[in-house]
Amino acid sequence: MIDFQLIDDASISADRLLESGTPFKKMWRLFNSGNEVWESCLLVNCGGTVTADLASHPLPAVKAGETGTVTLKLTAPSTVGSQSSCWRFQDATGAPVGDPLIVSFKTTPGGSLNGRMVSYHIDSPSVENTVESGRPFTLSVLLENSGGTSWRPGDHLYFLGGDGQPQFKHVPLPAVIPGDRVDITLELTAGPAAGSATTFWQLRTAAGTPFGGVVAPTYKIAPQPIIPEPAAVDPQKWRQVIWDITGVFESGRVGGDPAALQTHDAGIVSFGKHQATLQSGNLAVLLNLYIKNSSSAAAQALQAHYLHRVQQRDPNLRHDTEFHNLLRQAGSEPAMQAAQDDLFATHFYNPAVTKAAEIGLQTPLGLACLYDTRIQHGTGGANFLIGLTSENFSPPPAASTIDEAAWLHAFLNEREALLNRLADKREAEAAQTADPQRKRSLQLTARALRISTFRAQELQQLLNSGNLQLKGNFRVRGLQIQGL
Repeated sequence: MIDFQLIDDASISADRLLESGTPFKKMWRLFNSGNEVWESCLLVNCGGTVTADLASHPLPAVKAGETGTVTLKLTAPSTVGSQSSCWRFQDATGAPVGDPLIVSFKTTPGGSLNGRMVSYHIDSPSVENTVESGRPFTLSVLLENSGGTSWRPGDHLYFLGGDGQPQFKHVPLPAVIPGDRVDITLELTAGPAAGSATTFWQLRTAAGTPFGGVVAPTYKIAPQPIIPEPAAVDPQKWRQVIWDITGVFESGRVGGDPAALQTHDAGIVSFGKHQATLQSGNLAVLLNLYIKNSSSAAAQALQAHYLHRVQQRDPNLRHDTEFHNLLRQAGSEPAMQAAQDDLFATHFYNPAVTKAAEIGLQTPLGLACLYDTRIQHGTGGANFLIGLTSENFSPPPAASTIDEAAWLHAFLNEREALLNRLADKREAEAAQTADPQRKRSLQLTARALRISTFRAQELQQLLNSGNLQLKGNFRVRGLQIQGL
């Protein structure tokens, strides 16, 4: 049986505004959900307002259970307004398969410039995306023109800052049509400090006007340094108290609720006491850890029916109540609770310990601030805030001279300000969109960002109380935590 399932329809979305007459590319990622290889199968034009240069496109010979990509080269009509192009999967006999694939968008007299990072890669002889400290390396970044007009000669990728030094701070971009992707090679030299690192870049026009989001690839610098610590500094003894604080922030319970689940923000599905999200890929890592160590009915059902969808970050899981119930059921198992702790110790807490030592933070509250920031903003966001704080902090922090309380005060202020800026941006986007569903989504995201500033404020209150050692009993969000 020949069949397919649509996996990714993101290259030209329905709310995209394309400049009339502009060539563009449309990409669909399709999963072979049948039991036969796609041989001599076609994607055939079945109508719409967009004139196709080719009436049909051959599909790759994808085996059952595997995924392939088909790319169409189209041109936006010269007329202004709503546009569409219809394509149907056709097997070797000419019979139609499944539902038609539709690309829809709007044309305007002038399209907007935009771009995004799709993926990045560093070739390494040992661990992927890991480089040696102080050594030059090559970073390949895959960018997509996600706007409505072509990138022009003179547009470039501009270095904003971060870890490592680039050979060139301006990297030229080729002419790229909307929906198309291009690999850009960046030559950098790794910094001297080992650990997580992020380099920040921005797309700019020839006149220097920014467009698109910040391009921020993250990598690791090896080997890990041996950092001498005072005898009183023992981050592993602090971990439970720090997790108790973030647990209150994430799920409203001291230490966190291992069965907590919410589906209201950009994470799509957020689960567990540390809130592993579908969008970040952490939920897939968590389920793999859990399934390896559990033979329960919930583990078997999750593996059989949902693991592949979680790995593909299927947004429809936001509304799948059976999936949600299985996660809550698994949350009561010791195997799931151990998997949650293992994941977040390895990927969030231990890296925060290393970064705190690099900066010169030596108190439990200092580590709590870094860990909670990594949980909310990810590695790139946390490093970005650290860079902003260190850049504006006077005197520059160093392990032997840092005024920790003053540095943390500045860091938490930067964090709260960033959340408000992100909320302002979403509200501005909501005001400009005519799509009611997207407007509502942007408004909810802005509201969630604005509300989440409480995390920085609560940590600021602990700082203002002078309890940098997190000693005794103290309160966070009205809940009592037993300190060190």
